[in-house]
Amino acid sequence: MARFPIIALLSIALAGPSGCSALFVEGPPPDHARLRYFDCTSSRAAQTVDMILGGVMVLAALGAAQDSSAEPSARLTVNLVAAGLVGSAIYGTVRTDSCREAKSDLMARMGDSDTPIAPSRPRVDPWLAGGPAPQAPPSVWDAPPATNKTTVSAPPEQTTPVIQPTPHQAPKSPPP
Repeated sequence: MARFPIIALLSIALAGPSGCSALFVEGPPPDHARLRYFDCTSSRAAQTVDMILGGVMVLAALGAAQDSSAEPSARLTVNLVAAGLVGSAIYGTVRTDSCREAKSDLMARMGDSDTPIAPSRPRVDPWLAGGPAPQAPPSVWDAPPATNKTTVSAPPEQTTPVIQPTPHQAPKSPPP
């Protein structure tokens, strides 16, 4: 049948990204019991991907076992990829479980400590920090000092304008 070579090619294509858990999951460090802080992978996303792909490959292996025209090397390839994916998922699950256990031990050690860890002072962003306290406006805007003496000034004198003759006009007499 022509169906089995497609399954073999699919299994080879899935073998490339297989083993996400074995490649990307980090367990706790060996001396985690003495450390004040450590980090490891506590998410099970990689194992889930490995388990789903491994389940698909197990189904492909079962289909290849039922197909009598399938080549033995193709059956072996599908079986090895399925075993690798399932094994990677189990390995990743063991590592994340040990990470979760080590992190819960760390939290228990921090809670049992007689000397609590002082929280660090938050870092201040200079662009968002408030400036100096507001001050009074400058003295230029202050009102002049008050005096007890009141002065009244007379209005300016009004003068009658004198019209000067221009050279090409005849002189005019002032209005009565």
